[in-house]
Amino acid sequence: MGLTDKFTKIIGENHYWTSEDKVLVAVSGGVDSMVLLHLITHLPSESRPFYSIAYVDHQLRSTSITERQAVKKIAENLGVPFYSYIWPKEDQPQSGTEEAAREIRYQFFYQVMVEQNITKLLTAHHKNDQSETILMRMVRGSAISQLVGIHKNRLFKDREIIRPLLDFKKSELYTYAKANKLEFYEDESNASSQYTRNRYRNKILPLLKEENKEVEDHLTNFAADLQDFLNVVNPIIEKQATECLLFEEHGVKISKQSFIMQSDSIQRLVLKHMLDRLYEKSSLQYKRGHVEILQKWLHSDKANSKIELPGDYVGIKEYNDFSICKEAHIQPKLLSDAKQLEIGKWVLLPNGKKIGLFYSNEIIESKKQIATLFFNLESITLPLKIRHRAAGDRINIKGINGTKKIQRILIDQKIPSSKRKEAIIIEDAEKQVLWLLGLKESSLSTKKIPDKIQYGLILKE
Repeated sequence: MGLTDKFTKIIGENHYWTSEDKVLVAVSGGVDSMVLLHLITHLPSESRPFYSIAYVDHQLRSTSITERQAVKKIAENLGVPFYSYIWPKEDQPQSGTEEAAREIRYQFFYQVMVEQNITKLLTAHHKNDQSETILMRMVRGSAISQLVGIHKNRLFKDREIIRPLLDFKKSELYTYAKANKLEFYEDESNASSQYTRNRYRNKILPLLKEENKEVEDHLTNFAADLQDFLNVVNPIIEKQATECLLFEEHGVKISKQSFIMQSDSIQRLVLKHMLDRLYEKSSLQYKRGHVEILQKWLHSDKANSKIELPGDYVGIKEYNDFSICKEAHIQPKLLSDAKQLEIGKWVLLPNGKKIGLFYSNEIIESKKQIATLFFNLESITLPLKIRHRAAGDRINIKGINGTKKIQRILIDQKIPSSKRKEAIIIEDAEKQVLWLLGLKESSLSTKKIPDKIQYGLILKE
């Protein structure tokens, strides 16, 4: 069976589209995408969708203008819509160009799909791409769900990506292109070891082929077997996950009580399931190490803590409440109103810590104490008040002349704007700011003086 017949059979068996569907074919000018485009145009009319062509000029090669014009000419000859985007050189990063270029491509493809009411994107990934991806992820330490490699079809936000050439080797595509006299362009950057994928393609895989020439087939077969295994296991894990996880619009809540009742293995699989859900629409990937970090974090006895995950996700623990969400969606922890500090009593802060005012001769050192400030009795006026910062607040900082705006201190300390409203100050009855909690202390604070009674402000866990 020839490649054309195989392709037609794959499309029919997988029901990727109907003749009424609108698809966008991503064409780079290379042999892979030119073969894909040719195969689409030669499908039987009952299997051929309404298709358009999209091209992104990354301006990374001197031949890119020529290639763009050639692809545009093909679209004109076929009588199909052509959409192109030129990536401005001034927008290109100094490093991470490969990943940035990918992001730009898919942003453009999605924009075209939305504007033109196109539901499916076709890319020309093939079996060699698949084996490279699997090997790269193995070496990188990716999670087991990511070792299945490139999916033949998957969600693309509210659209779909289809990769109908994944069953074909690159050599088959070259043979097809030559037989059909297709014009295509070789990307000279494919020979450069600057890019990670190229090193696997040009150095590592050829070395593995010396050990076993069928290594690419074995890698893709491994991915297929792994997918079969996951198809059986995932429903079981999903059932366990429903007892531990509650997915919400911006993240997920975790029930510690239900979670720790599971075996260690189930716990790790539940966490992998959770991370798969969180990152399913993202190009970012988590690693096995993130699962281990999360598992230890969930078992920790520390009352309040926070961990960072890829893609601006954060895990927040407040006593026995665990949640993971985007940093931007964290609700600020605020005092309901200003509170007065009474001598000898503790006040619970929104972050779970406590602050108290005591006479120095009554203070007993404790491991839970985070910081203690001492003030001479005559230097401050009671009562002391705890409140959030307000516009114009200033503090006379120890070690500098004059006062400094609280807002400027927060900026200098690189406190995110979303967290600045949580800043807490302690002031006395004369409106003197004594402490920007956890950051700066007033010049009125002093060392503890033996045999002298002072005020002691204590912050503790």
